Amino acid sequence: MIKSKKITVVFQGYIDPKKLGSGATDGTDFLYNLAQTKVALPKAKIVLSTWNSFEFPADYNTAEKLGVDQLVLNSDPCGLPNIRFGFDAPNNANRQITSASAGMALVDTKYALKLRADSFLTSSNLLTIYDHYLDAVQRGAPAIDSDTLTTKNKTKKQKSKNEKLNKTKTSSNKLGKKRNKKYSPIAVASFFTIDPSIYQHMAFHVSDWVQFGRRKVLQEYWAVKPMTKKNATYFEDNDHDKEASFYDDQFRTRLAVEQHIATKYAQARGYKVPKHYNETDQSILKGYNRFLAEHFIVLDLDQIGLVFPKYDWVKNDDFAVINCVNHEDWYRLFNDYWQINAPNQELLEAADQRQALKRNIANNITADNVTISQIYTQYS
Repeated sequence: MIKSKKITVVFQGYIDPKKLGSGATDGTDFLYNLAQTKVALPKAKIVLSTWNSFEFPADYNTAEKLGVDQLVLNSDPCGLPNIRFGFDAPNNANRQITSASAGMALVDTKYALKLRADSFLTSSNLLTIYDHYLDAVQRGAPAIDSDTLTTKNKTKKQKSKNEKLNKTKTSSNKLGKKRNKKYSPIAVASFFTIDPSIYQHMAFHVSDWVQFGRRKVLQEYWAVKPMTKKNATYFEDNDHDKEASFYDDQFRTRLAVEQHIATKYAQARGYKVPKHYNETDQSILKGYNRFLAEHFIVLDLDQIGLVFPKYDWVKNDDFAVINCVNHEDWYRLFNDYWQINAPNQELLEAADQRQALKRNIANNITADNVTISQIYTQYS
């Protein structure tokens, strides 16, 4: 299993200096978020990459006082116009790119974990799942058991029994499969890894909430140029695609923030990517599915152990749940692409059920029963 001493956690983005040490559990106290994550990954290195415009209290004005290994204070690139017409919140694409890439540049461990500074980790379960999928592709290991895919507590006896079972399965499935050294995925959250076949027709929209993988991979993923103002305001001067879904014509930006970042990574690997946010011809859609299967592990929040108080509502929101690619959806793509040994039939059956539900919903969406204005106003 991956050890926490081989990981550097990069906390990036905005923090509220006035809330430091307050003990707030709503994500606003970075020190609370840091403490929780250190319990989950006790030997990991910690980098905080934020802005030089903040006035830190004297008790917390150095990396040592904050309890992190390195503190990066970046110049704030400021926000761009909102990604949709009619809303005032800034487009923070360049703020995220700046803080994430600066933090990643300092990582020297084998693995890196990117977290927003207003979120935290409560479990190391992510490492177990990540390690399993490496084995599934590289050595033809059997499917991971369903219990391991959750954060349910187990007794030592149960754990020992499962470990013996997994060893038996592995030893009985010596396929002699050639190790795939090129498989180096990034684990990401299901929210908001968008399923473009439902409400929002945005392929290559991969979640940026939390990302875990090998250092060099994440460094490359975040080595992306800033979004230009021209692209941020693209639809101020260009017409929307006539095939835009019924609410997509509110988009101002050429690509959503997550698309801007992911498409650069995908394009460098030969994928056809959308020229604008809702370009979804069949080659793009098929490529996006292959991209998710080949380069990512999509996990639900409880599998990761991620707590993100600002977006806690998503877990129980029907729109968000069906609009995104969850672990079951991804597992179907993963299995179809890699053809792993002894796949988890329970996950595949659940994925098939979700796809049937999604097709039914997609066929019945109208402008009368959902609008982006309602969604965005409520959840922005």
